[in-house]
Amino acid sequence: MKILIHHRHYPVSIGRYLKRGLRSLGHEVFSVGCVDPRGAEYIPWPGGLRFPRYVDAPDLVTPDVQAYPLAEVLRAIPFSPDAVIQAGDVCWLHGPSPVPNVIVMTDPHCVDYQPRLAHADLQICMQDYYRSGYPGSHWVPYAYDEEWHYHLPKAPREYDVVMIGLMYEHRAALLERLRQVGVRVCGGLGQIFHEGTQLYNRGLIALSWSSRMDLPARFFEGLAYGRLVISNRLPDIEKLGFLEGVHYVDFQSLDEAVSKCTFYIEHPDFAEAIAARGRAAVQPHTWRARAARIVSLLPRR
Repeated sequence: MKILIHHRHYPVSIGRYLKRGLRSLGHEVFSVGCVDPRGAEYIPWPGGLRFPRYVDAPDLVTPDVQAYPLAEVLRAIPFSPDAVIQAGDVCWLHGPSPVPNVIVMTDPHCVDYQPRLAHADLQICMQDYYRSGYPGSHWVPYAYDEEWHYHLPKAPREYDVVMIGLMYEHRAALLERLRQVGVRVCGGLGQIFHEGTQLYNRGLIALSWSSRMDLPARFFEGLAYGRLVISNRLPDIEKLGFLEGVHYVDFQSLDEAVSKCTFYIEHPDFAEAIAARGRAAVQPHTWRARAARIVSLLPRR
């Protein structure tokens, strides 16, 4: 199948994961989208970060505007697609499509997707918790990438807890509390793909605390690393078949998070047993599988 995919081309993006998944399935994929004015290696995370090793340049660069005409893109690309998949966060291609037009709502916990749905033939919501706001949408959650998120059984243990990502206030407060009670913490922003995998594998616990009841990719990635995932309690986790205390551990407050982290640090055998079961359970939850699911839902015209 020939697929046109649109997304913002940062080195890390949901669109990039889906594109890799589609290509691994054998589809011919042409990517379009904007890049940061400072280059395709740049992400404007706090302070700005560059990832020259992980550049993801589009096949066709589009202007960095909120809505760009789909008709303009279709005239500029070298093939006639069988489907259009849009996985942009705050940008999209607007207008009618001659082939099925898929809107992938990558961030429904913080972005309003209603303005771009007028010409959607298929709506994919990546957070079931927010799907009620988009009637008729299908739930396809986040996942992990088998090449970039993996288990290193011989990695030395240097940390008790690892959490890499944007340091929202509640996350920073939790890491500080853990440091105060003597926990070896690795926290920060900017370690992605292989570098992030190396860090997580040197810890016992992969800590996750989502921002708005969303189930983050960090949950799936932590399980794939073979680490004990300790996450805030989220309804989407149980819907996917992951069992608390069997595949991961959850918490509802900062105090409970500190208590559970310290318990499993003191009982690493328990932590490793849960981590092993979690790693086995997450195996089907790859971006390749998510891409296949989206393709299977494509409507016929």
